[in-house]
Amino acid sequence: MFRIIKNLFPFNRAEISENKTLTVQKSSEKWITNPGQEGFEVRYRIKKLLYHGAFRFQTIDVIEHENFGRMLFLNNDAQIAESDGQLYNDALVDPLVGKKDMRNIAILGGGDGGVLATALALKPKSVTMVEIDEEVMRVAKEFFPNFHKNAFSHKNARIVVDDVYNFLDKLQIYDAIIYDLTMHPEEFMNINREVFLDSLFAKIRRNLRKEGMLTLQCSSEFDADTLRVTHTVLQKYFTKVNFTKVFIPSFCAHWIFASAEAK
Repeated sequence: MFRIIKNLFPFNRAEISENKTLTVQKSSEKWITNPGQEGFEVRYRIKKLLYHGAFRFQTIDVIEHENFGRMLFLNNDAQIAESDGQLYNDALVDPLVGKKDMRNIAILGGGDGGVLATALALKPKSVTMVEIDEEVMRVAKEFFPNFHKNAFSHKNARIVVDDVYNFLDKLQIYDAIIYDLTMHPEEFMNINREVFLDSLFAKIRRNLRKEGMLTLQCSSEFDADTLRVTHTVLQKYFTKVNFTKVFIPSFCAHWIFASAEAK
């Protein structure tokens, strides 16, 4: 029996005490834990830590994972994985495929460059990416070349280092805006989330031409409160609101994406 248990639990050491209970020593393996909004967390075993840095806005980690390849984490929150990052990018960009007059596109966030590369494949006149954290872009350029595909230096790409809230005050009209930011800004700022997001999406609407397209990532399917807030704010400022569910293996969950047209 002890041999069977030992084979089932490949940790450093396992012992059976006199009362037949199993005692297992903690593994020496290293993990990174993705904080959850839905009542559970996801842990990733680190095959190799490729990069760690703590900066003004957030911590940045790049790990090698045995199943998902290289992964990027911001404040321990999984952002992209080599194995399935394109699923995420396509979910944000696909609603724009086949739409007329997609000449000028803006991406809010998206510092890893994957959405930028995917949007550029539509061959628009210009894609403006607004990212507040230069360190994220620097790390992405170094560790994820197959992901961003040199999009940062593309002749039709414009990179703006700024806070999107300030950037949108400049009122530049776009044919499409892609929202690749968190839906939990309260984790970084002392604000009322619903009030802030209402104000932010009002600004996004003002920066879109009539019938211009908005696409966004919302949350895990389990984050019911975020989905409620998202539905409310989109119905207020947009029309033809559509939600799509996509399973992202490295997130270990179905992720919800949305698209809408400016009223």
